Amino acid sequence: LLNSVDVNGEKTTSNQLFLSTEGMYQVTATDINGNSSSIKFRIDTTKPSVSGVKDGKSYKNACTIRFSDDGSGIKKATLNGQTIRSGKKVSKKGTYKLVVTDQAGNKKTVTFKIK
Repeated sequence: LLNSVDVNGEKTTSNQLFLSTEGMYQVTATDINGNSSSIKFRIDTTKPSVSGVKDGKSYKNACTIRFSDDGSGIKKATLNGQTIRSGKKVSKKGTYKLVVTDQAGNKKTVTFKIK
């Protein structure tokens, strides 16, 4: 039988939790014999941020693409399907599709042109 459940160190009276606010969580359940089990996890619903290029814009000069994620961190970033790192300078004329995905699966897609 369940004795208590703590969420981030605070006891809750419910045995059902509905957590939706972004952040880190530690949930600990303790039974009536004092046995406990914990789980840590992050809720991250925010897309990564991108600077240096904007969706739907055209540029006449080279662009330096920067991206970051304050939540779970960057998992993958591609430019026209090729993996890139933040700080990549792009100067060749053409149409580009940037896709940045964080560790939680949130994606930010930016399509831009260099003329």
